[in-house]
Parts: sequence; structure tokens; C-alpha cells
Amino acid sequence: MKTAWFPRSLSALACACLLATAPGARAQLSGGAPGGVSAALAKLFGNISAFTANVDARVLNARNQETLRMSMKFADLDGKLRVDLDLTQVHNKDMTAKQLAAMEEHGLRKIVSIVRPDKKCSYILYPGLRNYSVVPIPKSETAALATDLETHRTPLGRETLDGHACAKQRVVLKRGDAVLLDAVTWNADDLKGFPIQIQTESDGNTSILRFENIQFTRPEDKLFEIPAGYQENQGSGATSQSR
Repeated sequence: MKTAWFPRSLSALACACLLATAPGARAQLSGGAPGGVSAALAKLFGNISAFTANVDARVLNARNQETLRMSMKFADLDGKLRVDLDLTQVHNKDMTAKQLAAMEEHGLRKIVSIVRPDKKCSYILYPGLRNYSVVPIPKSETAALATDLETHRTPLGRETLDGHACAKQRVVLKRGDAVLLDAVTWNADDLKGFPIQIQTESDGNTSILRFENIQFTRPEDKLFEIPAGYQENQGSGATSQSR
């Protein structure tokens, strides 16, 4: 299996942590991938169109060693995705206490990523700075917004995760001959078939999302909008303005 959306995004966040002490770090964060989520990810939730959850995200190298781990808050509303990340909850062996302190000082501790497939962009919010960036969804991912997608599911047996009996399966999302997403999911019987774990592989790395405390309630619409009073970062994809 090979897909780029998840590992590439987590790597961008890891680099952001290490770059937080450097001049221009905020600009690099602004232009980075939006928090490890993509338009294609929403397709894995099937008919479940609204929920909130906590997510434990990990990246393992080719030797099955954990190189990155982070805790996030996740929300989905009709295909719109939101991830709340506290960078002090990112565990990376190369990140020092000094760099963590620098993130606090620069207002970069918390980052919110909102994927808006309906607008073909993502909003990257910096609550500590009360500003945001607009990042167009990459051309490599816009195909996931099309309606003529094919979803291929291959059963891989059954396993129990966190006390939930799950159907394990490989899910391949395609448009024509192009593979948009290739993942293994663990779909819980007692949670409407929700994929409580999603695993992908790319460039020798394995990336795993584990969902916990899943609530099938509709998050508020305003959580997927730019908050009032936020200023757009210069160099962002849209004209700077106050909201």
C-alpha cells in the first residue's frame, strides 16, 4: 500500500516543531499540510456524517520504531474536518524543552486545521495569534472531491481493538486508474461500523490514527468557520481581511 496524504502531513508538523525557533517558522507552518487530514480521509467514514473524537496519531519507521506521536481532537460535519492540535502534545525525540518554550513564546502552541472540501481549501488557525491562513487543497487531492470515485474493500479478517469487535479491511479509493487512498481500517461493530483505527504506509513509514471517545453528535457549524476577529496571515491564499 502507498498513499501520501497522512505521513507527509505528520512530517510537516514534525518539521514545524523543530522550526519553531527559527525566523519565518510561522510562514512555513502556514504553507504546510493541514494537520494530517485530507479530503480523501472523509471518504473512510462512509455514511457517518457527523461525530467528534479524540485521536492518537503515530508514525513508525521501517524498523517499527515510533518516530512521532501526537494527540488531537477531531470533528467531522458533512465531510468538513477539523483537527485541534496542541504542539506540546507532540512527542518527538528531536524536540527539546527549549523548542517547546519557543513555540509558546511565538504563539504556536495550538494549531487548528479545518478541511473544507466544499470550498476546496483548508483553514489553518493560530488561536494564540488570533490569525489564520488559507491553503488550497493540493491538486493531488482534489480528485477525492469528485463524485465518480470507486471504493474497493477487501476483508482482512476480524480483530478486537479497545474492547470493540472490528471488521478489518483494506480500502482503496480510486478514480479511473489513479489510487487516491490506500488504507487498512478497523471498523467497530458496535459503533455503526466506524473505523476506530486507520493505517497507511508510505516511503517505508507506517502511520496510524486511533480514534477514542467517539460521539455521534453534530458539532456546531461555527467550528468549521474562521472565528470572528481573526486576521489573515500575509502571503496566505486569499486577500487579507478581518473576520
